[in-house]
Amino acid sequence: MKRVTRLLWPLLFAGLVIGLYNLKAQVEDQEKELARIQRAIEDEREAIQVLRAEWSYLNQPERLRRLAAAKLDLQPVAQRQMASFERFAQRLAEAAPVETAVLATTSRDPAPGRPAPQPGFRSR
Repeated sequence: MKRVTRLLWPLLFAGLVIGLYNLKAQVEDQEKELARIQRAIEDEREAIQVLRAEWSYLNQPERLRRLAAAKLDLQPVAQRQMASFERFAQRLAEAAPVETAVLATTSRDPAPGRPAPQPGFRSR
């Protein structure tokens, strides 16, 4: 019995040493992975900060005004380009009979349970 115990304790001790060594190696690997992830997070935060600064610069109203003046050739709206709502309603009324005629010639009876198509809207 003593012989078995003398042989068993060193084997148990060696197993514990190997197990602790493997556990230590796994913990070190996890710490390296954590450090890598933290560096990546910090890099992304810095990139976001740079992008926000660039966005802030690019959206400065004075800079946009200068670019619009140089590139877009926009002119103020002239009075003759304005229309009243009455004129808009008149043009809409003029266009409505054409729309109804087109719908009358192209529409079919809707299937049961499906609503009829509305003028001016396409049904799928």
